[in-house]
Amino acid sequence: MERHVYPSELVYEIQMRESGDPHYHPPIVEDLKREARRRGLWNLFHPQPQWGPGLTNLEYAYPRRAELVERYCVTTGRDISERELAFWHALALWKIAIIAEGIRRRAQQDSRNRASSGVPVRETVTDLVVLAHDIAKRAGI
Repeated sequence: MERHVYPSELVYEIQMRESGDPHYHPPIVEDLKREARRRGLWNLFHPQPQWGPGLTNLEYAYPRRAELVERYCVTTGRDISERELAFWHALALWKIAIIAEGIRRRAQQDSRNRASSGVPVRETVTDLVVLAHDIAKRAGI
């Protein structure tokens, strides 16, 4: 991104402007596609192994836990242990469970509090609490 895509944005803008056609396909796009293919970054979502790794949107777009921890440590300058991480993970799940339970109860008390997308069910809240407990227990918290 830093080496190829971001520097090409200005070239793209210039090529689009000079063409005068909003539907123009600037040559810089083909250059970037060739580079992506060369680096094995093309067809990332193709389900057939011979054409690409078959990544899902989740795998491609969201960093994994280890990546998030590394980013946090680099950004803050802190080192975080697995036990600390487990504490914060369990705490976050508890908070989400508390919020979901509050939403569920308000919706039960007054139907005007129901979102069009629905209301958290009791099982969801229970699952969050159980998961938080399991994470904390495995970490010895």
